[in-house]
Amino acid sequence: MTLTLDLKKILIISVAVLALILGVLLVYNFFFKAAPEAPAPPITEEPIPPGQPEQPFVSPTKKLNAISQVAVVSPTISADGQKVKYYSKENGNVFESKFNGTGLTRISSAVLPDILKILWSPDKNKVISVFKDAQTGVKKYYYNYQTGSSKPLNQSIKQAAWSPDGSKIAYQFFDETAVINNISASDPDGSDWKNVLPTRLRDLIIEWPKRDIIAFRTKPSGLAPSILYGVDPDNGKITNVLSHVFGLSVLWSPNGEKLIYSRTDENGKNLTLAFSDWKGETSKDVNISTFAEKCAWSQDNRTIFCAVPTILPDNAVLPDDYYKNILNISDEIWQMNLDTGEKTKIDLGQDIAIDANELILNSQEDYLLFINRKDGLLYSLRL
Repeated sequence: MTLTLDLKKILIISVAVLALILGVLLVYNFFFKAAPEAPAPPITEEPIPPGQPEQPFVSPTKKLNAISQVAVVSPTISADGQKVKYYSKENGNVFESKFNGTGLTRISSAVLPDILKILWSPDKNKVISVFKDAQTGVKKYYYNYQTGSSKPLNQSIKQAAWSPDGSKIAYQFFDETAVINNISASDPDGSDWKNVLPTRLRDLIIEWPKRDIIAFRTKPSGLAPSILYGVDPDNGKITNVLSHVFGLSVLWSPNGEKLIYSRTDENGKNLTLAFSDWKGETSKDVNISTFAEKCAWSQDNRTIFCAVPTILPDNAVLPDDYYKNILNISDEIWQMNLDTGEKTKIDLGQDIAIDANELILNSQEDYLLFINRKDGLLYSLRL
């Protein structure tokens, strides 16, 4: 009888210990186990021969050419300034080519589905990749091309930006459950973070135009005023740059000392472009009607190249309808010296409809590259 009771006790204790172990394992896997790393894009250069589907036909006599055969994401100039790099929107492969479209090379064959955006570091060796996610909306990953290391970023890290030297990122950290809302800075993988400024604002756009200024602004709408602030990441000092601006979108100069911005009236009409010093103290209208994100700065910090819509519908609410991609617009390309006000229309060399976005100049500033929103392809304009 005693032996039977002892066996029962041993059995009960064993079951309890097993249940405890299983519970601990469950908690660890659910709450503490590291999230899987993003697929690492292997760096394997693969030249694309002429005539292959990925290799576009580029006319040597035309000034304007589509230099990709696939819709692209986040084009950028390579670190040596000699090529353009971009991700395929279809499968996440990474390509690079010369600015005229020749010499196309696949530098990563990793398949990265649902890619939305790439934030390139200034040295082009690191990226923050933004992916569409069915459960959380988006997921972000840090990837280092030099070391091959990859790490998922905290889900509470919202819109982010690289520091000018590429050693840090700034972002809004928003956790509604924990009631945390800060503008923060950290190493690119999210480690060694610090809070720069608490805020009550949501859905901020973060930029880092120069070392001692992290810029943040509310999302633009022609039906609601926006604000633009700068905060010093070292001491938290705030500068009110622009306030109560409808339809506000911004593009900072390469040295971070100036900005151009687009604005509308309170009804989302009368789109205008203006420029200012970084403190917002000297603001001046530019006689161009376009969005700031349809422009690119020259390295001289005084010349801009802009895609200017020839016609904007009278009933459009700007920039809202443009962001919704429901406007059928066609652009002209203009060059302007902000110091003198001198403007020059750039001849495209052919009659082709473009809705240019994500404009970038190459280092020699003899090519202007952009994504044509009408087909998603990367285009190159010889200047």
